[in-house]
Amino acid sequence: NFSRGGVDVFKVTASDIGTLTHLKIGHNDSGDSPGWLLQSVNLSNITKGWETTLFPRGVWLDKQRGGETHCTLCPSEHELRKHNAAHALVDQKFFVTVTTTDTKGAGTDANVWIELFGEFGKASGARNLDNAADNFCRGRVDKFELDVAGMGAGITKARIGHDNSGFGPGWCVEHVDVLSVSTNETVSFDLPASGLWLEARNETGTSCEIFPKGKHARRTVAAQTRYKIEVHTADTKAAGTDANVWLELVGENGNSGRLSLSTSRQNFER
Repeated sequence: NFSRGGVDVFKVTASDIGTLTHLKIGHNDSGDSPGWLLQSVNLSNITKGWETTLFPRGVWLDKQRGGETHCTLCPSEHELRKHNAAHALVDQKFFVTVTTTDTKGAGTDANVWIELFGEFGKASGARNLDNAADNFCRGRVDKFELDVAGMGAGITKARIGHDNSGFGPGWCVEHVDVLSVSTNETVSFDLPASGLWLEARNETGTSCEIFPKGKHARRTVAAQTRYKIEVHTADTKAAGTDANVWLELVGENGNSGRLSLSTSRQNFER
């Protein structure tokens, strides 16, 4: 696959992401000639019967040419400009307030972290929540400051957890609130009334995705949808790639996760 001038077609089953906001595609920079000139990508929703061509076109995914090994594509040039503007935002500052429930065994000595997810799928990466205080004791309210580059002020979800270290690492969190300094808006996350237990022996495990209350409340992504992905490699010298190519679909209902693009034939060759 992915040969010069080639058109590679893949059919995948993934969660129904709703309206597509953008698509991420890239490779792992492996092989003798990993550089790749991606001409275009067409995406079809087989289940719902729509098709779209993504922008921009003609993108080199090649570190040797000073570029990156991945890129973001959008369903229209307008959406692409909107996406680029959002990612050009200055660094954002957030204040994270975490309340541990006032119940027996609720506190933890483990290292706690949080990852914030913004619009267009941009994430903060996992950030340790730590300061000079004795954090995450039973009934305690802890506050932390996070600086995040280019994520934008809007938060669509978060993931919170711990590393299961220390004596009695199980932890029960009661409230999580995140204040965006630039907008002065606070996002409060929807947690169980009795608290969210994060421990290795529970079904939840040591980390969990959490979603805002109110208008940004979680949209359930249960249905599976069939997609057809048509990838065009440019017809120019050295356009093909030996690397492993992947793709991720992002929409209003969530994302598909990273999908490997591979068939039985040689993909992405010139």
